[in-house]
Amino acid sequence: MGSSHDGEEEKRKLQCESEKHGLLLKCIDVNLIEKPCKGDTLVEAALKVLNTGDPWRKADFGDLAAKLWFEGCFSQAYDCHKDLLVPDRPARLATVQLVAPQHMPKLGRAGNLQSRQAILHSLTHTESWAVDLSWDIIARFGKQEAMPREFFDDFVRVAQDEGRHFRLLSARLEELGSFYGAFPAHDGLWDSAEATSKDLLARLAVEHCVHEVFFCSNLFLLLLSFIFGRSWTFIIRTVMD
Repeated sequence: MGSSHDGEEEKRKLQCESEKHGLLLKCIDVNLIEKPCKGDTLVEAALKVLNTGDPWRKADFGDLAAKLWFEGCFSQAYDCHKDLLVPDRPARLATVQLVAPQHMPKLGRAGNLQSRQAILHSLTHTESWAVDLSWDIIARFGKQEAMPREFFDDFVRVAQDEGRHFRLLSARLEELGSFYGAFPAHDGLWDSAEATSKDLLARLAVEHCVHEVFFCSNLFLLLLSFIFGRSWTFIIRTVMD
């Protein structure tokens, strides 16, 4: 009886969190209430993160999984005798309008509030995918490639960082009067993940080298735009001159 009551309370809390952000979540989130726990393998915990659509809850699950992993509470990285299904696509918010990359509206150059909101929304969306990508590489390739402990440690730390980045950016977005899901977005990052889903080296090269460098360089320019209130092209011309 107590267990049933706790389950209903968990669903109610999740629904309240969803309403707080003005979002309608996929049904999987209402039913998937189990969080990473002691006795899981790391891959099982990773799958719980991937199968959770609410991005705030996803970040919380990831943070919990990281703490349990580094505290030695998981039985092992994976069970050699158990084959677990890794989803082709992680559970995601149903209310983020997705468009093809070439059809994305211009973000602007941070010269007005709407442009700053759009840029922050884009960064928030990227970080939400970064959380999934970090846990996906653990679940998809960890056992398949018999990776060493160091591989899991590195990507658990990355995943935890990405979850923190998502929470910080989404909180700032709300401070600016918007929310995650208010602007359209594209899933180009996951398109690359699908293209490299059977090749670890390709995944590392494309997602965690090329995309990361591109994202960080653009983020630096955008931050300069926010700080100085001028377009990044103006800033570059000023520096070059």
